[in-house]
Amino acid sequence: MHTWRADLATGQFLLSPGARRLHGFDSGDAVVSAGDVLARIHPHDRERAAAQLAAAADSDCQGIEYRMQAADGSVRWLAVTATRLRGADGMPRNELIGTVWDVTERKATESALTAVYEVSPLLMGVIELLEDGDMRHVYDNPATCRFFGLQPGTSAGKRASELGVAPGVIDM
Repeated sequence: MHTWRADLATGQFLLSPGARRLHGFDSGDAVVSAGDVLARIHPHDRERAAAQLAAAADSDCQGIEYRMQAADGSVRWLAVTATRLRGADGMPRNELIGTVWDVTERKATESALTAVYEVSPLLMGVIELLEDGDMRHVYDNPATCRFFGLQPGTSAGKRASELGVAPGVIDM
């Protein structure tokens, strides 16, 4: 995990050596502009990352994940936290601090698991157990949707009882 600091008044970022390396900056580039950082973010993530960084200036803490396009053409996923500093009086300062770390391997694992989940013939899903003993479907894979006679992606928010699951099954 590596650290960074941003001056909101000047738009300058002070990056630790590890943060510089993750963003593809030379070792001598300790201070870079917000534009320099955004230019290194993958084009498909740049607008979203810029909006989330801007939101961090108006909140206490923000988490962001984006892809970085390295000079060699490789793509790495980075996870970033941003926290607005406050003065002794509790008022926000024009400064953010944060951490950054490489989550490329985690993203690859998530992608592989999602691919298996989506094509599996097994019934799989994410449910929420409700206080009244029922279950709410948060997400179901296509096989589960077919089992209930639904189009893939349409089960979210439905209760198990609405889908014809008997109360005795829900109580298990």
